[in-house]
Amino acid sequence: MQIRLYRALNNNYLIQDRLGIELSDFVRLFDFAMSQSLAEKKILVLRVEQFHQLKQSAISEISSLDFEQIVVIGKLNASSKELSIIEFESEDSFINSGLFESAEKTYFIFKGDTTFDFDKVIKNFSRRSHNTRLEIDIEALLDNVNTYKAKLLPETKLMVMVKAFAYGAGSAEISKFLQAHMVDYFGVAFVDEGIELRQNGIELPILVMSPGPTDAPLLMKYSLEPEVYSLDQLKAYISEYKKTKEPLPVHIMLNSGMNRLGFDDHELNTLFELIKTYELLEVKSIMTHLAAADDPKEEHFTLEQIKQLTLLGEKIERDLEQHPLQHCLNSAGILNYSQYQLDMVRLGIGIHGISAHKDSKNKLRFPAKLKTAITQVRSLRQGQTIGYGRVGKAMKDLNIATIPIGYADGYLRDYGQGKAYVLINGEKAFTIGNVCMDMTMIDVTHIDAKAGDEVILFGEDPSIEDLAKWSNSISYEVLTSISSRVQRVFYV
Repeated sequence: MQIRLYRALNNNYLIQDRLGIELSDFVRLFDFAMSQSLAEKKILVLRVEQFHQLKQSAISEISSLDFEQIVVIGKLNASSKELSIIEFESEDSFINSGLFESAEKTYFIFKGDTTFDFDKVIKNFSRRSHNTRLEIDIEALLDNVNTYKAKLLPETKLMVMVKAFAYGAGSAEISKFLQAHMVDYFGVAFVDEGIELRQNGIELPILVMSPGPTDAPLLMKYSLEPEVYSLDQLKAYISEYKKTKEPLPVHIMLNSGMNRLGFDDHELNTLFELIKTYELLEVKSIMTHLAAADDPKEEHFTLEQIKQLTLLGEKIERDLEQHPLQHCLNSAGILNYSQYQLDMVRLGIGIHGISAHKDSKNKLRFPAKLKTAITQVRSLRQGQTIGYGRVGKAMKDLNIATIPIGYADGYLRDYGQGKAYVLINGEKAFTIGNVCMDMTMIDVTHIDAKAGDEVILFGEDPSIEDLAKWSNSISYEVLTSISSRVQRVFYV
């Protein structure tokens, strides 16, 4: 966890590192910072002791980059010939200078080490003061992507699904990182999600899976590619695109058995005739959604879905003389049906290390960890009750801890009354009483626990899959339920 990324006030970001000051350390830090900041402004912050230890190679690396400002905390004995520097006597004077409040869309890169504590800066300027945070190891996430890519042919394109805030993890940050690591497409559910990616510097093609019939102006403005699933929807798009004579890139969704969105067989001839009415319409891909790629008992049904897609591909090439990409495999499909990868695959929940495929479990990593800290510990006498409804009862003398997370943060009421446990100092502590909106109580009688101790709600243990089992749900819901008020921290 040597580099961390935090969202901050005023659409700023904080990047904190604990690497050294060798050239290789700066290169690693700046590579990560550049993949996130793209064209945004950047300010580098150093301690004076670090600055005096800089070698010429590191100074040259710093000077080659387009920093808005370079800040040194502490008193310099002499100025630098190569670097333009702003000095602050102390961390407090930097915090109180107003520099941060006047900045917008700026990445503050705090060059730290193991002795320089930036917690005060993080606390003052982080967008969330909530002690609960979702930590995302994006190198682990990239390892998962590469595990799936190993199942693919070199020519097969990879679309990563980052809908629903990248399954709760943070779509802009994850997309910017993956954009630099050989991803071909991003997929989102709605136009708003695509716009957010464009506004955060994503330049790769973006497929919108569920665009509305009135979304054409926004699709054009932000260069988003719509999935087309109905004749009325496509008619509306053609009407709008003809007004501006803009190219219309579409992805045709075939309903092959999911029965959610898409064209049925009897609509295809009408669809083809409609496509021919606009000469600037390009069929970028044809696709279908597999209903049960994770269930070996449904192999026959899944193969029939794939067959329908490939037959449609042949018909498009013959009747429209276009050669669109074909894709149908999701995360489970990549593992179970990689021989049908066609031209592209769509990787979603798999980037988070979640898979029902037994052979992949040991290869995938869990990038996400939900953590908080104990707010208070109290002792109860036998017979006292805990929380709303008094459903939590002390059957003996207990010590209980209160943690600042509840169902408003995505920690569901289903986890209350001892149905779930958290990890404190490596030991399991079970919930007691009902989960509240903002707080949860846990039994720490057997643990030497105090206020401020770290609490792991999910990670390796308990896992997201454990929480899904405890709430009679699925891993997708556990991840996407984590509310936006929970701070996301990205690290490598």
